[in-house]
Amino acid sequence: MARAKTRSKAGEAISSERRTRRAKGELRAFLRETTRMDEWRRACAVLAYINGKRVLDLVDTLGAARGSINQWLLWYDAEGTD
Repeated sequence: MARAKTRSKAGEAISSERRTRRAKGELRAFLRETTRMDEWRRACAVLAYINGKRVLDLVDTLGAARGSINQWLLWYDAEGTD
């Protein structure tokens, strides 16, 4: 039986089930394994967000558009590292 997806709280782009220690470990493993710069950049943004960075801080750090970062967070919340 499929688990129901938990919605994230207002003001949070990523639900609590994607913020667990296990989920963070999967993200770190993905960062070590990927050879694609675009995937690495998205994973860095997601992990930094989960660890408390604001989207606006990530815009400055990564030089990416705010809308792009928000989209990356939505993708991660929907699909995980897949």
